[in-house]
Amino acid sequence: MTAFIVLSWFYYNTHESQKDQWLFKTIDSLHSQSIDLRMRSRDIDLSEKQMAVIAIDNRSLEKHGRWPWSRKKVSTLIQNLFDEGVETIALDILFSEPSNKEVRAAFTDFQRLPLDPKSSALVSSLSRQKFADFDHDKDLGLLFKKYSDRLIAGSVYDIPRISYSPYQRLCHALVYQKTKSYEKLESEGYDFIHLITDQNLKIYEELPSSLHHFLNLSLEKIQNKEMTKLSNNKAPQTRKDISLKQRQYCSQWLKPNKDTFFDDFKKHWPEIQKSHPEFKQYNLTSFLNHFRQTGLHSALLPVDHWQLNIDDIHQHTRFTGFLNVHPDIDGTIRKLPLLVRTGPHIIPSLSTRFAMSLKKSDGGQISIRKNPLNPSHFEVIDMELTKEANVIHSIQVDSQGNGRLNFYGPKYTFPHVSANEILDTKKDIRVTQLTKKKNQLSVERNKATSRSYLKGKSVIIGATAVGIYDLRVTPFDENYPGVEGHLTSAHNILNNNFLHSPRNEPPLMALGLIVLGIFIIASTSFLTSLPSFLLFISTFFAIIFIDYFYFFQKRIVLTIIFPLALIIALYATLTLYKYFTEEKKKKMIRGTFEKYVSPAIVKEILQHPDNLKLGGKKEEMSVFFSDVRGFTTISETLDPEELSDLLNFYLTPMTKLVFENNGTLDKYMGDAIMAFFGAPVKSQTHPEDACRCALQNIEHLNELNKQLAEKKLPQIDIGIGINTGEMSVGNMGSETVRNYTVMGDAVNLGARLEGINKQYGTRIIISEFTEKLLSEQFIRREIDWVKVKGKEKPVKIYELMQEGALSQERKELLTHFRRGFHHYHQMNWEEAIEEFKLAMTFQPKDSVSKLYIQRCHEFISHPPEGEWDGVFTMKTK
Repeated sequence: MTAFIVLSWFYYNTHESQKDQWLFKTIDSLHSQSIDLRMRSRDIDLSEKQMAVIAIDNRSLEKHGRWPWSRKKVSTLIQNLFDEGVETIALDILFSEPSNKEVRAAFTDFQRLPLDPKSSALVSSLSRQKFADFDHDKDLGLLFKKYSDRLIAGSVYDIPRISYSPYQRLCHALVYQKTKSYEKLESEGYDFIHLITDQNLKIYEELPSSLHHFLNLSLEKIQNKEMTKLSNNKAPQTRKDISLKQRQYCSQWLKPNKDTFFDDFKKHWPEIQKSHPEFKQYNLTSFLNHFRQTGLHSALLPVDHWQLNIDDIHQHTRFTGFLNVHPDIDGTIRKLPLLVRTGPHIIPSLSTRFAMSLKKSDGGQISIRKNPLNPSHFEVIDMELTKEANVIHSIQVDSQGNGRLNFYGPKYTFPHVSANEILDTKKDIRVTQLTKKKNQLSVERNKATSRSYLKGKSVIIGATAVGIYDLRVTPFDENYPGVEGHLTSAHNILNNNFLHSPRNEPPLMALGLIVLGIFIIASTSFLTSLPSFLLFISTFFAIIFIDYFYFFQKRIVLTIIFPLALIIALYATLTLYKYFTEEKKKKMIRGTFEKYVSPAIVKEILQHPDNLKLGGKKEEMSVFFSDVRGFTTISETLDPEELSDLLNFYLTPMTKLVFENNGTLDKYMGDAIMAFFGAPVKSQTHPEDACRCALQNIEHLNELNKQLAEKKLPQIDIGIGINTGEMSVGNMGSETVRNYTVMGDAVNLGARLEGINKQYGTRIIISEFTEKLLSEQFIRREIDWVKVKGKEKPVKIYELMQEGALSQERKELLTHFRRGFHHYHQMNWEEAIEEFKLAMTFQPKDSVSKLYIQRCHEFISHPPEGEWDGVFTMKTK
């Protein structure tokens, strides 16, 4: 119990950036998955939302060409949306490159043609006029200017590769202020500010003037040095190259052994003290220690290297929000940063800026404080939107300014309107949205509605087509459109319904673990096995019930992994003694009977003695039959002892393969094996387990035959049949002799399929009921529609060929065989023969193709009478 309390304390008190130990990663993963489960278990929210996705989907790409589209088409899309009455538009799109670079280069080359002055002037004038016709970047920029208060652009940042200390970020901020990104973002006038709750904290959010002057001189020296170096080498110099060198300098700033300009600082120290009376109490060393410790540990994620829209667009843009998302370690999107920090700027995400626009907010503020449990870091305790300096909306965020997304369901919980519908103004709008009918969720596609549908709505334009790769993994979907994630975040902001953890969870969790541990220990110590187990189960589910129906319904997320793990650990510890006493007897029984029957059956009997009574229960399972071909002939060539050795040599590894694939051995029938998968231990993968076992049988048989050849013993060939269906499984027989077995029509069909292999020259045949449950990694081909003996209804049968990637020869074989099979059922006998012959060119010994060629020739000579259904009736078992 103490270990769990200490672990939870360290977990809560460790900063996110330091949770790289495997134990913390495991806890984080389990905690996140528990939240996913809680989210998926509640009702999907399909309520009407005044937001929509304008989807650049597959239909749009088919109609208007591949992405990215021309800026002219994007402008038309935006203008049409505003004409439809849309309130606000955000773009999950970045225009970071000019669209007319090739056209500009062509016109420039054209102007350089060797012409006389008069012709050259005319060509230059015509070129400028023609180029203006292609300059759609400016047209899009003018559209941003026209709708500047209703149109939100996107941007993207990088996370710094260099880890800066807080005081070094002040240096980095100064470097950032010399970049073009700073000029662009400064022009937008971001209005988010820090509010530091503890007024006694002495924190440098900006450099003191003297330090600013000294640092600026150092940065200019670096710039001049780099310019000189590159000019001597005649290498092109860029603003970005100089900025990189300056940022590298920031990582060494004010470190005596590393800062190349530190001597200059020492010379200026007396002047700096005079300029700042508060520095007079320090000598140089103590000041540096003080300054390093009082820099602002930004609670927000520090970022840089902004990619913004091109100048033609950005200069007319009033609102920009970043598009970045940060998946969890398992690749799932569960939270989005709402704000990040670059230098002096606090910059909102696209969803935050979108929500601000809808709230008519002109700014915002975050309140920060030193983390009481980890004083070396700051944390965000509140985020608010403001209008004219008055708070109009509060948002619950985590300590780093992230919003834990409260997903309303899988994709299409927000309506999707194809961009194609907007560009084609002559038709009604068709909406795709998730609906619920008779408690069943379905995607209602192409629901036609009036073009006034979008009037008054706010939309985000983004890509949903698979090929554009803006799909994300969420708790509900593996292909969730990223644009819908931004819309979810914006809706969470507007309704303040992000999931959140209480600020006082750490001490309350520690107290709760203490109380819970004492209760479990005290109660279990006085209870026998059954009441102890019932207490464990009831307490376990009571915690889940209270968490889900009380806390989670209020969007409060608790780390219930700790109390649940504590209960499991205590129960396991307190029952350990029983394991070392009562389990000894079970081990003896297990060791005896596992030699005769499947270990799974022994385990089932030991855990559930009631199953020893006669009778069975209905379960969907897969049954497996295998038989040695020509065993009678083999037995005639060997004496009884040799025959027994041969059977043991064959049956031992084949039985082992059944067990390794979670199967249960039913019985040996001479040289035949009967097994089943899916009982006594239930499994959802029993069809694949049975098929994998069959393929491994064939593979292992090849190795056995090599050894038999060395011993000059007969070769073994086998046929295998597999069927899946509902069967009776249980301990059946008489009061004196019983057998754990399966019965039913599905079992009989499996036995028939094993025998059918002889007809087709195959080794593994499975039924259509097994085939439909297999994944694509199992390669099979449909080989016939048959009526087996004793069954009136025809069954489709398949040959199981392999698991995994196909060779080119087998791909060709399957392609031609499937074509021939299709022609065969269309009664196109000649065409079928040609395809089957082509199939045999890639596998000359393909007995199935050979069989169908014979059938086709027979049908050519004696066409089927009446209405032929293509079904082949088996006359034998």
